[in-house]
Amino acid sequence: MSRTKALYIPGWAAGRDSDREFVAQLGERFDVETLWLPEYGDHYWEPSQPAEHIYLPEVSKRVAKEVSPVVLIGWSIGGMVAMEAAAACPEHVKALVLVSTTVKFHLEPLENLISQLISQPEQALRNFFLSAYYPVRPDKAELAARVRTALDAGLERLLLGLEYLWRADLRGITNSINTPTLILHGCKDAVIPVEAVDDLRASLPKAKSHIFENAGHMLPSLYASEICSMIPDILRKLP
Repeated sequence: MSRTKALYIPGWAAGRDSDREFVAQLGERFDVETLWLPEYGDHYWEPSQPAEHIYLPEVSKRVAKEVSPVVLIGWSIGGMVAMEAAAACPEHVKALVLVSTTVKFHLEPLENLISQLISQPEQALRNFFLSAYYPVRPDKAELAARVRTALDAGLERLLLGLEYLWRADLRGITNSINTPTLILHGCKDAVIPVEAVDDLRASLPKAKSHIFENAGHMLPSLYASEICSMIPDILRKLP
Protein backbone atom coordinates (compact mmCIF):
# COMPACT_ATOMS: atom_id res chain seq x y z
CA MET A 1 0.00 0.00 0.00
CA SER A 2 1.49 3.35 -1.01
CA ARG A 3 2.08 5.98 1.63
CA THR A 4 0.67 9.49 1.63
CA LYS A 5 2.94 12.05 -0.01
CA ALA A 6 4.08 14.93 2.22
CA LEU A 7 5.70 18.02 0.74
CA TYR A 8 7.71 20.07 3.23
CA ILE A 9 8.50 23.74 2.52
CA PRO A 10 11.17 25.07 4.93
CA GLY A 11 11.61 28.63 6.13
CA TRP A 12 13.62 31.58 4.90
CA ALA A 13 17.40 31.05 5.04
CA ALA A 14 16.96 27.32 5.59
CA GLY A 15 19.77 25.48 3.84
CA ARG A 16 19.10 22.84 1.24
CA ASP A 17 19.62 20.04 3.78
CA SER A 18 18.41 21.81 6.91
CA ASP A 19 15.98 20.11 9.29
CA ARG A 20 17.31 16.68 8.38
CA GLU A 21 16.05 15.13 11.61
CA PHE A 22 12.58 16.55 11.04
CA VAL A 23 12.50 15.28 7.45
CA ALA A 24 13.81 11.88 8.56
CA GLN A 25 11.05 11.56 11.15
CA LEU A 26 8.43 12.64 8.63
CA GLY A 27 9.84 9.92 6.38
CA GLU A 28 8.84 7.27 8.92
CA ARG A 29 5.19 8.16 8.30
CA PHE A 30 5.07 9.66 4.79
CA ASP A 31 6.70 9.62 1.41
CA VAL A 32 8.33 13.00 2.05
CA GLU A 33 9.96 15.50 -0.28
CA THR A 34 11.42 18.92 0.57
CA LEU A 35 10.61 21.87 -1.67
CA TRP A 36 13.55 24.24 -1.18
CA LEU A 37 12.15 27.66 -2.05
CA PRO A 38 15.31 29.07 -3.70
CA GLU A 39 14.76 26.48 -6.44
CA TYR A 40 11.14 27.51 -6.91
CA GLY A 41 11.44 31.28 -6.88
CA ASP A 42 10.99 33.24 -10.10
CA HIS A 43 14.26 35.13 -10.37
CA TYR A 44 12.86 37.16 -13.27
CA TRP A 45 10.14 38.54 -11.01
CA GLU A 46 9.77 42.31 -11.21
CA PRO A 47 8.62 44.62 -8.38
CA SER A 48 5.64 45.64 -10.50
CA GLN A 49 4.27 42.07 -10.23
CA PRO A 50 2.23 40.76 -7.27
CA ALA A 51 4.09 38.87 -4.55
CA GLU A 52 2.25 35.64 -5.39
CA HIS A 53 4.16 35.51 -8.66
CA ILE A 54 7.43 34.86 -6.80
CA TYR A 55 6.85 31.28 -5.61
CA LEU A 56 3.28 30.19 -6.29
CA PRO A 57 3.49 29.32 -10.02
CA GLU A 58 6.28 26.75 -9.60
CA VAL A 59 5.16 25.41 -6.23
CA SER A 60 1.58 24.90 -7.39
CA LYS A 61 2.84 23.08 -10.49
CA ARG A 62 4.81 20.72 -8.25
CA VAL A 63 1.84 20.10 -5.94
CA ALA A 64 -0.47 19.44 -8.89
CA LYS A 65 1.88 16.79 -10.31
CA GLU A 66 0.85 14.31 -7.62
CA VAL A 67 -1.86 11.86 -8.58
CA SER A 68 -3.25 11.75 -5.02
CA PRO A 69 -3.73 14.76 -2.71
CA VAL A 70 -0.72 15.59 -0.55
CA VAL A 71 -0.09 16.75 2.99
CA LEU A 72 1.49 20.18 2.65
CA ILE A 73 3.76 21.19 5.54
CA GLY A 74 5.17 24.71 5.65
CA TRP A 75 7.43 26.39 8.17
CA SER A 76 7.51 30.22 8.43
CA ILE A 77 7.68 31.61 4.85
CA GLY A 78 7.07 28.02 3.75
CA GLY A 79 3.75 28.09 5.57
CA MET A 80 2.71 31.21 3.70
CA VAL A 81 3.56 29.61 0.36
CA ALA A 82 1.76 26.43 1.44
CA MET A 83 -1.40 28.44 2.09
CA GLU A 84 -1.12 30.03 -1.36
CA ALA A 85 -0.80 26.58 -2.95
CA ALA A 86 -3.75 25.19 -0.96
CA ALA A 87 -5.91 28.08 -2.13
CA ALA A 88 -4.76 27.76 -5.75
CA CYS A 89 -5.16 23.98 -6.12
CA PRO A 90 -7.36 22.72 -3.26
CA GLU A 91 -8.11 19.40 -4.95
CA HIS A 92 -4.42 18.45 -4.66
CA VAL A 93 -3.99 19.19 -0.92
CA LYS A 94 -5.62 16.87 1.65
CA ALA A 95 -4.22 18.57 4.77
CA LEU A 96 -2.16 21.60 5.75
CA VAL A 97 0.36 21.82 8.57
CA LEU A 98 1.42 25.40 9.28
CA VAL A 99 4.45 25.77 11.53
CA SER A 100 5.43 29.16 12.95
CA THR A 101 3.79 31.16 10.18
CA THR A 102 1.47 34.11 9.60
CA VAL A 103 -0.92 35.70 7.11
CA LYS A 104 1.10 38.95 7.07
CA PHE A 105 4.66 39.57 8.20
CA HIS A 106 5.51 42.57 10.38
CA LEU A 107 7.46 45.05 8.27
CA GLU A 108 9.64 46.84 10.83
CA PRO A 109 12.02 43.92 11.60
CA LEU A 110 12.11 43.09 7.88
CA GLU A 111 13.34 46.55 6.99
CA ASN A 112 16.29 46.20 9.36
CA LEU A 113 17.06 42.67 8.15
CA ILE A 114 17.04 43.68 4.47
CA SER A 115 19.36 46.59 5.13
CA GLN A 116 21.83 44.55 7.13
CA LEU A 117 21.72 41.57 4.76
CA ILE A 118 22.90 43.81 1.93
CA SER A 119 25.76 45.36 3.90
CA GLN A 120 26.74 42.57 6.33
CA PRO A 121 25.17 39.28 5.21
CA GLU A 122 26.90 36.98 7.69
CA GLN A 123 26.10 39.21 10.65
CA ALA A 124 22.51 39.64 9.46
CA LEU A 125 22.00 35.90 9.26
CA ARG A 126 23.69 35.34 12.61
CA ASN A 127 21.34 37.84 14.26
CA PHE A 128 18.34 36.29 12.51
CA PHE A 129 19.13 32.79 13.71
CA LEU A 130 19.78 33.97 17.26
CA SER A 131 16.25 35.41 17.23
CA ALA A 132 14.85 32.29 15.58
CA TYR A 133 16.38 29.97 18.19
CA TYR A 134 15.27 32.09 21.14
CA PRO A 135 14.70 31.16 23.98
CA VAL A 136 17.32 28.50 23.22
CA ARG A 137 20.92 29.60 22.66
CA PRO A 138 22.49 27.52 19.82
CA ASP A 139 26.12 26.50 20.19
CA LYS A 140 28.70 28.25 18.03
CA ALA A 141 29.15 25.35 15.61
CA GLU A 142 25.42 24.98 14.99
CA LEU A 143 24.98 28.72 14.48
CA ALA A 144 27.93 28.88 12.09
CA ALA A 145 26.55 25.94 10.09
CA ARG A 146 23.14 27.62 9.78
CA VAL A 147 24.74 30.83 8.49
CA ARG A 148 26.97 28.94 6.06
CA THR A 149 24.18 26.85 4.54
CA ALA A 150 21.91 29.89 4.29
CA LEU A 151 24.57 31.73 2.28
CA ASP A 152 24.75 28.78 -0.12
CA ALA A 153 21.46 30.00 -1.59
CA GLY A 154 23.10 33.25 -2.67
CA LEU A 155 22.35 36.79 -1.59
CA GLU A 156 19.96 37.42 -4.51
CA ARG A 157 17.73 34.50 -3.53
CA LEU A 158 17.77 35.45 0.14
CA LEU A 159 16.70 38.97 -0.77
CA LEU A 160 13.96 37.57 -3.02
CA GLY A 161 12.56 35.73 -0.02
CA LEU A 162 12.53 38.92 2.02
CA GLU A 163 10.83 40.72 -0.87
CA TYR A 164 8.08 38.10 -0.71
CA LEU A 165 7.71 38.55 3.04
CA TRP A 166 7.56 42.31 2.61
CA ARG A 167 4.78 42.18 0.03
CA ALA A 168 2.78 39.02 0.73
CA ASP A 169 -0.60 39.50 2.41
CA LEU A 170 -2.70 36.35 2.64
CA ARG A 171 -5.66 37.85 4.45
CA GLY A 172 -7.61 37.90 1.20
CA ILE A 173 -7.24 34.17 0.45
CA THR A 174 -7.30 32.22 3.71
CA ASN A 175 -11.09 32.21 4.05
CA SER A 176 -11.26 30.21 0.83
CA ILE A 177 -9.04 27.42 2.19
CA ASN A 178 -11.31 24.58 3.35
CA THR A 179 -8.45 22.14 3.81
CA PRO A 180 -8.14 20.61 7.31
CA THR A 181 -5.31 22.54 8.92
CA LEU A 182 -3.04 22.08 11.93
CA ILE A 183 -1.41 25.29 13.20
CA LEU A 184 1.72 24.91 15.37
CA HIS A 185 3.50 27.81 17.03
CA GLY A 186 5.96 28.58 19.80
CA CYS A 187 4.73 30.71 22.68
CA LYS A 188 8.03 32.68 22.73
CA ASP A 189 8.53 33.01 18.97
CA ALA A 190 10.66 36.15 18.47
CA VAL A 191 10.35 36.11 14.65
CA ILE A 192 6.58 35.69 14.22
CA PRO A 193 4.82 36.44 17.52
CA VAL A 194 2.35 33.87 18.78
CA GLU A 195 -0.50 36.34 18.25
CA ALA A 196 -0.30 35.37 14.57
CA VAL A 197 -2.16 32.19 15.49
CA ASP A 198 -5.30 34.20 16.26
CA ASP A 199 -5.40 35.60 12.72
CA LEU A 200 -4.81 32.16 11.23
CA ARG A 201 -7.52 30.49 13.27
CA ALA A 202 -9.99 33.26 12.56
CA SER A 203 -9.52 33.03 8.81
CA LEU A 204 -9.02 29.28 8.22
CA PRO A 205 -12.40 27.53 8.53
CA LYS A 206 -11.04 24.06 9.36
CA ALA A 207 -8.05 24.92 11.55
CA LYS A 208 -6.93 23.58 14.90
CA SER A 209 -3.90 24.88 16.76
CA HIS A 210 -1.33 23.81 19.30
CA ILE A 211 1.00 26.19 21.15
CA PHE A 212 4.37 24.90 22.34
CA GLU A 213 5.16 26.43 25.73
CA ASN A 214 8.62 27.97 26.18
CA ALA A 215 9.39 27.42 22.49
CA GLY A 216 10.50 29.82 19.76
CA HIS A 217 10.58 29.86 15.98
CA MET A 218 12.73 26.79 15.29
CA LEU A 219 10.05 24.19 15.91
CA PRO A 220 11.06 21.76 13.12
CA SER A 221 14.60 21.57 14.48
CA LEU A 222 13.83 21.45 18.19
CA TYR A 223 10.43 19.72 18.30
CA ALA A 224 10.63 17.32 15.37
CA SER A 225 9.25 14.25 17.13
CA GLU A 226 6.37 16.15 18.75
CA ILE A 227 5.29 17.68 15.43
CA CYS A 228 5.54 14.40 13.56
CA SER A 229 3.42 12.64 16.18
CA MET A 230 0.65 15.25 15.81
CA ILE A 231 0.27 15.16 12.02
CA PRO A 232 -1.28 11.66 11.70
CA ASP A 233 -4.11 12.73 14.03
CA ILE A 234 -5.39 15.34 11.60
CA LEU A 235 -5.33 12.74 8.81
CA ARG A 236 -7.28 10.18 10.86
CA LYS A 237 -10.09 12.72 11.21
CA LEU A 238 -10.44 13.26 7.48
CA PRO A 239 -13.63 11.86 5.91
